[in-house]
Amino acid sequence: GSSLLTDHIHAFGEAMRHVRAKKPFAVDAWVVLPDHVHAIWTLPEGDDDYASRWRGVKIGFTKGVHKALGHEPGLIWEPLFLSRPVRGEQEHLELTDYIHQNPVRHALCREAVDWLWSSIHRIPPPPPPPQKRKKGPQALSLRGGIA
Repeated sequence: GSSLLTDHIHAFGEAMRHVRAKKPFAVDAWVVLPDHVHAIWTLPEGDDDYASRWRGVKIGFTKGVHKALGHEPGLIWEPLFLSRPVRGEQEHLELTDYIHQNPVRHALCREAVDWLWSSIHRIPPPPPPPQKRKKGPQALSLRGGIA
């Protein structure tokens, strides 16, 4: 029932920008819901360190919420997050659609384009990741939630 992510969307965006400046990655698709996030990230060739990036986003967001509230917010994030490699263009397209439709599935809006915090508003959508990979996953789907 938390709406911490959407209530403090600016803090989430700042945390993402800060982490991407330190450890670059592309955000192919995303949606921020009141209590969890879905995203597809493409990391640089040969880099599979998505865990430290996600940890950085969680820490940055928590600090931003603390600053906005003027006190420690307590436990915010679930300790774990789900991630898996994206295997090919078709799966990338399917996951992108799944991500964009998530607010509709959670009855937060009638049409996916009505949800403000989504990459569905990007025109044109980003291309899928390249098919050839050297080391580790290049693109991955992740879900992180509020505790």
